[in-house]
Amino acid sequence: MSDVKLGCQLSGGIDSSLVTWLANSNTEKGRLESVSIVFKNKLFSEESYIDRVTETLGIKSHKFLLDNKYYLDNIEKATWHLESPLNHPNTVAIYKLSQCARDHVTVLLSGEGADEVFGGYKRFYDIQYPFSVKRLLIELNRNLNRPSELFRYCFDNRQRAIMSNAYMTPYLAGRLKRGFSRERALSDRLVLYDTLSGSRFDKQVKYEMSSFLPDLLIRQDKMSMAHSIENRVPFLDNEVVKGAFSIPEKFLMMKKSPHGRDSEKYLLKKIAAVTFGEDFAFREKMGFGIPVKEFISDVKFREYLNDQVLPGIKQRGLFAYNLVSKWLEDIKALKYTEMEALWIMISFEIWAAVYLDNSYENRNT
Repeated sequence: MSDVKLGCQLSGGIDSSLVTWLANSNTEKGRLESVSIVFKNKLFSEESYIDRVTETLGIKSHKFLLDNKYYLDNIEKATWHLESPLNHPNTVAIYKLSQCARDHVTVLLSGEGADEVFGGYKRFYDIQYPFSVKRLLIELNRNLNRPSELFRYCFDNRQRAIMSNAYMTPYLAGRLKRGFSRERALSDRLVLYDTLSGSRFDKQVKYEMSSFLPDLLIRQDKMSMAHSIENRVPFLDNEVVKGAFSIPEKFLMMKKSPHGRDSEKYLLKKIAAVTFGEDFAFREKMGFGIPVKEFISDVKFREYLNDQVLPGIKQRGLFAYNLVSKWLEDIKALKYTEMEALWIMISFEIWAAVYLDNSYENRNT
């Protein structure tokens, strides 16, 4: 444990709640505090679960509201600190969390890594089984001109494992980028995947830890260090990871909750249920999401996109400007996958303008 003022990055989810519980069990009373981001939109806010954790443990709680104004005012600053596109929209939330936490703590503990180490993503389980007939028909309809490529993908577990954590589907990538090739996109990743050993589940865990997780850790580190906060990740302690890898796969893949629903990270949730209750532990996973559609639909944000981002996308000519523009015109009707793809386009253009053009205002750091 740290000798300085210690805090927990508490979202109200299982992982950060367990970290908070363990940290509180190993510190003097009154030394641990929690910091959290909340939203006006209750569909994205786990404030009630944050309150349950802090009240159960008797620790001081600091909650900070993230609204569309702060998001717009700081998206370029966060991009500057990250030095790459904000592929994860909640990066700005971590930026604000660290900024506000600075007034209360010096070191923050995060629940990052638990999903990768303990198999917390639904995709870990999906790739264990063949495509459903319904999913196969949907994909076939989207890829009528490439049926052989589609069938290779559907029945190639390596490709499915790799594509399961991709930022967008090959179908959307092909619509946005002329000349996109699934084979080229997969080639380096297949080389990495083929070096991994173990069962399909083992390989997926190792692949996630080698590909997806580093991006999350860089995000945590750079957003916290932007405000001189040290971020630590207990779930990625060497002994914890070794212990997780020693657990028989059948226990890591247990899914049925006491309520009959599928529930990943069953073992961690059983532990959390002891202190916080089964209704807390076995609820539906929310993740650290933010109301992106709501923020982007704000009048000021739309002005920013129309005046600066869209013209940049058009001038750069890298992606299908007409499609991006169409999506922005009817953003509320977008599917989840389209919204993710749109965000990638927006975040890339902001990064390109900040770092390649040096033309944006508000680059105060």
